[in-house]
Amino acid sequence: MPEKTADQRVHAAWRSRACAASFACGASVFAFGAGIAMPLSLNAVWLSALPCVPLCALAAARCVVLSRRIQAGGGMRKWRAALLAAVMLASCAFLTASLVSLAGYTLLEQARAVSCALLTVGFLLAAAAPRMQGVSRLCFAVRFVLPAAMLLCGLAFLPQRDSPGLYPLLGPGAGPVLAGTAAMLSCAAPALMLLLPLTSSRVSDAPTPPIMLFAGRAAAGAALGTALLLLYALPGGYEAMRARSVWGERLTFPLSGGAQQPLIRMLMLLLQLFALQLGAVSLLCAAEDALCLALPALRKHRAGLLLCAAALAALMLLLTHAGYTAALIAAPLIALPAALTLLPALSPRGAGKEACG
Repeated sequence: MPEKTADQRVHAAWRSRACAASFACGASVFAFGAGIAMPLSLNAVWLSALPCVPLCALAAARCVVLSRRIQAGGGMRKWRAALLAAVMLASCAFLTASLVSLAGYTLLEQARAVSCALLTVGFLLAAAAPRMQGVSRLCFAVRFVLPAAMLLCGLAFLPQRDSPGLYPLLGPGAGPVLAGTAAMLSCAAPALMLLLPLTSSRVSDAPTPPIMLFAGRAAAGAALGTALLLLYALPGGYEAMRARSVWGERLTFPLSGGAQQPLIRMLMLLLQLFALQLGAVSLLCAAEDALCLALPALRKHRAGLLLCAAALAALMLLLTHAGYTAALIAAPLIALPAALTLLPALSPRGAGKEACG
């Protein structure tokens, strides 16, 4: 019975971790779609995001298989852990920039961009204090409520009359849609947090849940982001989409239908901010865990978290001075180190060299 209880506890921890990856993937799909793909594919942004659903599922499944091989070989090599930390931190920086852009365009129009960025990083640091299991449990607790609330609020933005029809949803052509899809490949990077072991668990040899659980959760998060992009693209035509030139404006839903009511607009905005925060905190915690795998000495006094937060603050200050357009240009490049992170592990005969440390 004690072994069964321990296995159930580890299984629950993995389910919570899968929920955190799901929220991070969903937030990244929407942020990449509205921020990067929408200027390319316009109303067909949901078509550009659609391939990200199986991509996130495949990335999650690959992470689980690779994680099992790595753990069977003794642990993760330092180069892989360091590369994973860089991918998680870069993805966190993009979601943080999206969060600051959305808040700055809506709630904090008169605030300085530097102050907003530093306050956001401070909030993420405080939220990451309970480690990965804290934000994972929160994601698990709201896994049904938050997506349902966002979809219901998104339905309120549908046009009740003067609809442009379904033709704009097909986009301006295959070329722009494919370009938008290529720019969104990096939104599957948050699924790589499933490579990390359960550092909080005392049972190291407990079996992990089936691969389909992780792949299904990652796909569900990406599907939610795609569905929100579809609701986002329905109200207006090409001209309305082209007019949304500011990043923060592109992250807000167009006003139409019942969304003319301030309460619905504010509720949707708060839900968007909360979802982006959950994704960013999950990625920050994952970056800390990966960095501590590469440099175990950083576990002392949470030095790994402080170092990741300092790097995130430096990135945000750099983006504030250089302009957030730099983040939109650099974000698709996250796919390159993410692909390197998923390189095959060593064969069982040489797997002992895969150990970290």
